[in-house]
Amino acid sequence: MITTLSEGNKQTFRGDKLGRLLSDAFGGNCKTLMFVNTSPVASTNEETLSALNYASRVKLIRNEPTKNVETQEMSKLKNDIMQMAVDLDKHRNALHHCGLAPAKIE
Repeated sequence: MITTLSEGNKQTFRGDKLGRLLSDAFGGNCKTLMFVNTSPVASTNEETLSALNYASRVKLIRNEPTKNVETQEMSKLKNDIMQMAVDLDKHRNALHHCGLAPAKIE
């Protein structure tokens, strides 16, 4: 996945759980900061080299984050949802006052 993204190719994150979690960070709509921990101990040289190679591949990934802007249509839909919730509460209260308590919806 990292190799594909670092080469500038598009990546789908369907089968990879970690890839799905990191999809916004790697090639998505956000800026990402990565820290690599290394050790000067000789017994961890292989792991340190592996981590540095991984970080160098990640460094090649380029994305263009954009600010999420709420459109007028999104605002209207949010207002419609809020109005429906208010209407639903009114109807539930009316049923409750009439002795016809609605079944709970989970």
